[in-house]
Amino acid sequence: MEQTVFADLLFLVNFSMDFLCFYITSAILRKKLNTLRALLASIAGGVYSVAVLFAYIVPPFGLILDAAALLFMCAAVFIERKAKFSRIILSTAVYIGVSVALGGMMTALFNLLNTLELPLELLQVDSEGIPVWLFALFAAVSGAATLAGGRFFREKQSEKSARVEITLDGKTVSLYAVCDNGNLVRDPVSGKCVIIGDLSSLRRILPDEIIKAVRENDASFIAKLPPEYARRVRLIPASSIGGVSMLYAMTADKIEVTGEDGEPHKSEALFAPAPIGGSAKGYEALLPPELLI
Repeated sequence: MEQTVFADLLFLVNFSMDFLCFYITSAILRKKLNTLRALLASIAGGVYSVAVLFAYIVPPFGLILDAAALLFMCAAVFIERKAKFSRIILSTAVYIGVSVALGGMMTALFNLLNTLELPLELLQVDSEGIPVWLFALFAAVSGAATLAGGRFFREKQSEKSARVEITLDGKTVSLYAVCDNGNLVRDPVSGKCVIIGDLSSLRRILPDEIIKAVRENDASFIAKLPPEYARRVRLIPASSIGGVSMLYAMTADKIEVTGEDGEPHKSEALFAPAPIGGSAKGYEALLPPELLI
């Protein structure tokens, strides 16, 4: 079965896809994209895609040639002075992932439109495919989705998390915590840092008076605490996006923080219950940065 392929359209498609992939890859890796390099590499990629149509290469060697061309293009765009070879490999791997995600997203969008039984045949230039403007629209939507997804996973990978065990009056809770660079709260008297834990996750070890004080933001409940709990409480003003509030920090019998090394480390930090809820991105506590350094 013969199929007509327009070399100019093939070049344009490959050129635009290559440049879009370079842009998204640089954004995910937080690298400044050299526009001139990216343009030249994209042109080379477009020319290569057309050239291979006119040359039959035995499959194993064709795959090797494709890999070499891809590596050359990524090196031309992302290579830096004194850069390690591993950085080029990383850039190439991210580029491949972006390319696969972008292609898959565009295919999914086109299939979705077909499923909706829209009159796509009216949008075709001829029987061979869709017009360039519709391709550009698919590429833009897919590129935005791929870039957003890449940034999301990059941020997730950069998050440092830990397991925090807090023991109070013989009761222990275990919290899934994230290192929060914005948590700079300290006890003004002792200078100790404060772990902010979700109230609902801590309530099992807390006296009712502390729970009511946090929920109603009313310090008068502290006066009703039994003496053994009252001497543990530190009232600490803290500012946040919502304004200035009062934290009811407490000293624990024991706090252990287990980071990525898997080894528990004792901490002298205080802990403060707060209704952090969804603001912690699924975590149950906000750790000061110094506890994971």
